[in-house]
Amino acid sequence: MTEILLPDLGEGITSGTLIRVLVTPGTPVSAGDPLFEIETDKVSLEVPADRDGVIERLHVRPGDELRTGDRLATLTPAGGAT
Repeated sequence: MTEILLPDLGEGITSGTLIRVLVTPGTPVSAGDPLFEIETDKVSLEVPADRDGVIERLHVRPGDELRTGDRLATLTPAGGAT
């Protein structure tokens, strides 16, 4: 299993609010699929999957205040690799 973390949001932005979760546990995803929507004081953006796999567990809910590096979800990579 691997952890999906809030990536660097760019332009010196280090935090944001989770406004929407686009997946549920058991959802198969492909690299590039949008998983979460984050809103900052400058922009709203989607956090994509960085690999193929299946969402195993969500660690956040809409309304949560998040910082770069916070754990968003746990994913089992395609083929069961870690």
